[in-house]
Amino acid sequence: MIIDLILDRKEAETGDVIGVCPVKLDRLHVPVSQVYSLDKIPAEFQNGYVYRYNAAGFYWRVHDYYSVHIHAIGPDQIMEDILKALDSGEEPDVKEALCKYIDANDYNPEIKDYIQSVDWLIE
Repeated sequence: MIIDLILDRKEAETGDVIGVCPVKLDRLHVPVSQVYSLDKIPAEFQNGYVYRYNAAGFYWRVHDYYSVHIHAIGPDQIMEDILKALDSGEEPDVKEALCKYIDANDYNPEIKDYIQSVDWLIE
């Protein structure tokens, strides 16, 4: 779900724990060495992967969710709006689409503060 992508990013940026995976899970995971100085990471985790937000990875994860949703349930205008904003919109368009998603799904409205506080189209 898209909410998980938003909260994963928030946790990665504001949390005090580093989650290391032994394999690359998706485009949002990069080698540990691209994010952290290896002298700060125990040797057994230095060849792993960690989450790091990037717009392309986020776009493709949203696209994957949408593809599953459209086949299982049908079209979803809010997801289409998010994809369109990520693909050809500007930062305010992405933030607006993500906030509409939060409202439409009755998620905690405080999440919108986080959405507004970061850039989604960065690489």
